[in-house]
Amino acid sequence: SGGAESSSVCEELAAKLGSRLPDVKDRALRSLASKVEAGLVSLDAVARLRGLPHKLLLWINDRQGETPPELVRMALRMIALLAEQPSAARGLQQAGCADFLRDFLAGSPDFRSEVQQALAVVERA
Repeated sequence: SGGAESSSVCEELAAKLGSRLPDVKDRALRSLASKVEAGLVSLDAVARLRGLPHKLLLWINDRQGETPPELVRMALRMIALLAEQPSAARGLQQAGCADFLRDFLAGSPDFRSEVQQALAVVERA
């Protein structure tokens, strides 16, 4: 039952995104994003994680100035990937993702291409 096992790992990582400890948050994001990008967990399983869209936006908001830019880019790629999944697209809309990304774009020119890509997918969803 690798599916159930990877699902519980993903749930644990998603929960850790909400940790009060910055290192724990960052490691959770890096681990979750790399598992998705490597195909070790299905995007569908990740898209079904309750509250993940909101946690990703909170992570970006909280950590953007203190974490390596590559981690912010990972979070933005995750948002773009999630927006392609109907189960997560709804959560992104409910979390105000499009408005968040527009505001983020205005204040974060270094991430322009990643934010624009994520925004394009979120707005299509």
